[in-house]
Amino acid sequence: MKIQLLIPLILLVSLDYCNAQQDTSTNKKNKIYTDNYFNIGSTHFPVAFYNTFLNGGHLTDKLKGNLNNNNRILRTGGESQIKLGVLIHSEKNVDYFYVDLIQLFTFGGKYHQSLFNFIFSGNNDLALIKLNNTAFHYRNFQLLNIGFNKDNYSFGFVLGNVISENNIKFNTSDFIEFHDNYIWNAQISPSLITVPNTNNLVLKNGQVFGIDGKIKQEFNQHLNFEIGVENLGLIHYSNDALFTQIDTNFTFEGFSFDQILNFNETIEDISSSTIKYAELESPINLTPYSIWGITNYEFKKLTYSLSFFYRHNSQFMPRFNLILSKKISSTLSLSGNIAYGGYTQFQWGTKLLCDYKKYNLGIQIMNVTGFLSSWSKSFGLGLNFNLKL
Repeated sequence: MKIQLLIPLILLVSLDYCNAQQDTSTNKKNKIYTDNYFNIGSTHFPVAFYNTFLNGGHLTDKLKGNLNNNNRILRTGGESQIKLGVLIHSEKNVDYFYVDLIQLFTFGGKYHQSLFNFIFSGNNDLALIKLNNTAFHYRNFQLLNIGFNKDNYSFGFVLGNVISENNIKFNTSDFIEFHDNYIWNAQISPSLITVPNTNNLVLKNGQVFGIDGKIKQEFNQHLNFEIGVENLGLIHYSNDALFTQIDTNFTFEGFSFDQILNFNETIEDISSSTIKYAELESPINLTPYSIWGITNYEFKKLTYSLSFFYRHNSQFMPRFNLILSKKISSTLSLSGNIAYGGYTQFQWGTKLLCDYKKYNLGIQIMNVTGFLSSWSKSFGLGLNFNLKL
């Protein structure tokens, strides 16, 4: 997707990592709401790299980031969620019932600096590409959440479809070694999961079954703590989902003139003679669930918060946020946060909340410096909206 097209998309999406989920048990009204987000980031190259890579242009050394330390583990990724929900007040055994429709898209990678250098700068200055701890993923999920809120806790069930999914994870002993530019020794044995989309609007090649829940503990009128889990469960894959283990060891010494002339046959011969495929039986996997928590302390009209967020099996580092919030008027609240983790490193974010009559609107900038795309390593904006019925 072009970077220029992301800004209109952000008007539909937001991020609520910083303040987790709102407690609505004191407001006995029905609500419809949207709570969405979009963000991208990297530990080593600026946001402008995406634009140049996708749209064409010259990848300068500045856009590639630091290429010197080949022992570093790098990360790159992004996430987007569109959520539309309804909160229905109940006079019986619970406070509210909720129903959420969610479209969740994530991609990410964890890899050594040497692999990035090989792809974007060639192998002239490389002796070894380390592939251990290397993994990539791409996921597109549709989810339906149904549950209830009561007092200081909530619980719900998650049903959904895997629209598409691709995962690759290399073995701890995988590597590519260069003796010179034309002699390569390689040991590669990655495992792959490929889940293609289908034309059927309902039946897909993967089904999600999970639970959501949160618990809030109030220690006194100034201090509280909240923790929750989202989409914790299992994915059942159909027979059209492909689970593969590749195992190959080979020495590459260049191509002869005849091999170049008959290149298609050459590739077929190399593939059949050096690569071994083994289809794995893994119809059920753990979902890429997320865990979040937040502690809030109110003191002299200021709220100090410490939060975390983690998504399993996504190359996502645990993300920590230190947040300071202040109510600046009867309708407006402003917060700022310093964050570390996710697919990038330090970020400086801000969020504005407006609560007016039946409406509640929140606008967040995940990284204030993200608008400087040639310098900043992450970008994210968002919008969440509530309407009391």
